[in-house]
Amino acid sequence: MKKVIFGAIFGGLAMFGWGFVSHIVLPLGEIGMSQLPAEAPVLSTLSAEIDRSGVYFFPGMDPATATEAETKAWEEEYRKGPSGLLVYTAEGQEPMAPVRLAKQLGGDVLAALCGAILLWLAGMASYLSRVVFVTLIGIAAWASINLPYWNWYGFPTDFTLAAGADTTLGWLAAGLVMGLIVRPGR
Repeated sequence: MKKVIFGAIFGGLAMFGWGFVSHIVLPLGEIGMSQLPAEAPVLSTLSAEIDRSGVYFFPGMDPATATEAETKAWEEEYRKGPSGLLVYTAEGQEPMAPVRLAKQLGGDVLAALCGAILLWLAGMASYLSRVVFVTLIGIAAWASINLPYWNWYGFPTDFTLAAGADTTLGWLAAGLVMGLIVRPGR
C-alpha cells in the first residue's frame, strides 16, 4: 500500500507540475478562450441581474414545470440562438491564491490516488504498459467530461482539443512517475 500512497503523491505532484507548464509557460491552457467583447457593460448587467454564483444555461427553461407550449417556445428560442453556459462567480477572488493552488494540488493527488489504485490492481509487469495504462485513464477522463461539453454545450473545438492534450500530457507525466513507483509485488 505504501507504493500506492507514494505513487499518488508523486503522480499528483507530476500532474500539478505539468499544469504549471501548460498554463503558465505554454499557451495550452488559453487555447479556445476569448476576451469578452464590451466587457464593462456586460459585467455591469451581470452584476445587476445575478446575485449568486452558479452555472447558468441559456436560454433557460425548467423541464420539470414547463408546459408543452413553453417547451416548444424554448426549442425555437434555442434554435434561433444565442445559447450558452455561463459559469458565474458573483464575488471577487484572488486569481492565484495559495488556497486555490492547494485545492488544485489536492485534486491532482486525489486523481492520482485513483490512478495508482487502478494501476496496482492491474498488476502490470512492464514499465511501458504501466505508463500507457495511466495515460489512458487521463484520455478516458477527458473523453467522458470534455467531449460531452463540446457536444451538448458548444464548447469550442480548439478548447476541447487543447483540454485533451493538456489532460493526456498531465496523466502521461503522472504515469511516468507512478510507473516507477507502483509496481506489482514480487
